[in-house]
Amino acid sequence: MKLLKLKPLLIIGCYLLHLGIAGAANFDNDSSNHLWSTSTNWSSDTLPAAGDAVIDGYDVILDRVPAKSPAGLKIVDGSLTLRERGGLSLASLRIGEKLEAVVQLMLEGSNVSLRSVGSAFKLGKSATVITLPDADGSSPLELGDGELALEVGSEWILDGSKYRGNFALGDRFVLANYGSLSSGTGGIRTRNFDLPADRELKLVAAANSLYYEVVAQTPATGPNVIIINVDDMAGGHFFGFEGRDCLTPTLDTLAETGIRFNEAFAASTVCGPSRYALMTGRWPSRNTSQRFIARYPLGTVGRFAVSDTELEPDGQNLGAWLQQAGYRTGLVGKGHFTDDDLNNTNNWAAKGLLAYPKKAEPKTDATTNAKMRHNQRVLCQRMRTFGFDYVASYYKANLVELRSDALNVHNQEWITKGALDFIDENHKERFFLYMAPTITHGPVRNDLSKTLRADNAYTSAGYLPNQDYSFMPSRQQIIDEVKAARKHPVSARETWLDHSLAAIVNKLNQHGIRNDTLIIFTADHGEKTVSGPLVWGKSSLYDIGMRVPLVLNWPNGIASPGRSYDEIVSQVDLAPTLLALTGAASLPTRAVDGVSLASVLKGSDAVVRDALFCEIGYARAVRTKTFKYVAVRYTPEIYAQIDKGYLWERVEGNTATGRHIEPRPYYVDNRQLGSLSANTHPTYFDDDQLYSLANDSDEETNLYSQMPEVAELLKQRLTEYIGEIPGRPFGEFNDSAARSAATHEASKMYLLR
Repeated sequence: MKLLKLKPLLIIGCYLLHLGIAGAANFDNDSSNHLWSTSTNWSSDTLPAAGDAVIDGYDVILDRVPAKSPAGLKIVDGSLTLRERGGLSLASLRIGEKLEAVVQLMLEGSNVSLRSVGSAFKLGKSATVITLPDADGSSPLELGDGELALEVGSEWILDGSKYRGNFALGDRFVLANYGSLSSGTGGIRTRNFDLPADRELKLVAAANSLYYEVVAQTPATGPNVIIINVDDMAGGHFFGFEGRDCLTPTLDTLAETGIRFNEAFAASTVCGPSRYALMTGRWPSRNTSQRFIARYPLGTVGRFAVSDTELEPDGQNLGAWLQQAGYRTGLVGKGHFTDDDLNNTNNWAAKGLLAYPKKAEPKTDATTNAKMRHNQRVLCQRMRTFGFDYVASYYKANLVELRSDALNVHNQEWITKGALDFIDENHKERFFLYMAPTITHGPVRNDLSKTLRADNAYTSAGYLPNQDYSFMPSRQQIIDEVKAARKHPVSARETWLDHSLAAIVNKLNQHGIRNDTLIIFTADHGEKTVSGPLVWGKSSLYDIGMRVPLVLNWPNGIASPGRSYDEIVSQVDLAPTLLALTGAASLPTRAVDGVSLASVLKGSDAVVRDALFCEIGYARAVRTKTFKYVAVRYTPEIYAQIDKGYLWERVEGNTATGRHIEPRPYYVDNRQLGSLSANTHPTYFDDDQLYSLANDSDEETNLYSQMPEVAELLKQRLTEYIGEIPGRPFGEFNDSAARSAATHEASKMYLLR
């Protein structure tokens, strides 16, 4: 066959190439000579029907049906847009097979025509197809008896930005008709539709066609919701509204015009379980994901640690619930509640991810950069299956788990861009956005080398040098701003976050939806002190690990804004609060442990809970307003070792000392985290701990033996909590008689206030 190939073009951009930008070599065949490219290149009127055509480095726009079509078309690099009267009839079409390329096929309107008279259409892993319907709908890809092959990592987007038609029940936007379909449909999604509140688009992969159908849904009734869940920030320690001398005017204003919760606590004190609890309203020990059960079979203690509490695939989480309630749902930033096995690169291939050398430089290594871009697309598509219509700027877990030295830097602009794009795409519908910055989790450097002094082109999708971050000041401008205000240089990280929040508020105002949007600002858990003696709390049950910042701001929905709420609340309370506000309280089919805070938003200062539960590894705690009881219990095997005088190795941060002097194992199997808390708390290994928080806020004095009545009362309450979690024994606290007593003793809880 004769191979007809367009001249190469310097590739523009590294991630998404938008067509029609100034300076790009776009060729429109609706010009006076009706040529596909240039006068020295091939003409639609003389194109040999027997030949194959290759687009390699050009953006081609086809506005009129050519007299002849090539036998086959391959897009190696660049794009093809079929517009208005454009059409092709091909024996085969293969696009996006070259990993390093950026390839796009756009089908605009209802009159374009792209059909196969032969075998297959292969959508390779680096390709994106965009179907852009007009008022009359869309024109499908017609493959006859051919195969539609969608490789993992490919994308197909139904974009409603130009659709002005009706959305009658049963209407279809057909993407393709085919003889067979291979691979999955995880890369297919919609954006930019203005759907009626009682309609949604449902993807259907039928035997011979792929389409979105207009179906009925429950109209969304609550506010837009944005949760910002930052990393490793103890309540009362970081932001201007909490008294720190730093520049956080946006957050300060959110607190001053909303509700600030001064006694808010995480349900666990490491990333995975705390985020699981926030997103489900369930205590982490209730987790029944396959990996969690395999690691901690029912009937044993759930010694969960950093990332083993994965979201279950049954749709019992905030994203899926609000999706069912008519919301468009999005996630940007750090997840840390799926695919824990991908921490090991040996498992990447089985899930469609591509490995690369840890020290490879994506800035100069095009193949490595392409693999990173591909992995981002695959991970986003995997996360969407848990209840999210949109996932972008995504970090599966911590930066280090990208397994790249170059990408081990924070990029708040990249995460913010994902959030702003989501709002742009969905502002005409009710939406829920979960945004999780990676800061201030490690890597942390006081010289800001891993944050504001890093290159903002390094993202979770590789090296992307041409992103538009004009919605925020430059990093140097933020550093200069902090310096000019004579604030501590390290606090530039919090100011960076604040500018990110300002960009989101500005975007909401731009679309006229700020007053209808509930913004929730919190952190996954605490970590350590930021002034005075260094004390660690992460992976412990001390308040420095449990306490989190919490602000709710909703102009149209909060009574008497500017209030502080001083009673205790838990992050498991956020899910039932949002379910109540959105009319979705009936959707959970699993137990929900939180209580709704809706009454607080309406103006109440009344107590919503008299105690809360927190758990990590081998430890469980009950906290009231004034007291905390912590129980540390081990497995029978460990107690047998203790009875024989066994001692465990002491760890100093990242360093194993070789000295076996610890009387017990650390609560979690991450010994670094365990040692940081154990080495700054002399009571860490005590089996039973009682603290009077009103008199000992730093929890330095264990009063367990001195206040037996209070200790017994809180032990009864802990028994009550643990007894409600099936299949998770914890020492003597799962005793049925004790649970019965706990119900009676609960009436005495007022004594602890």
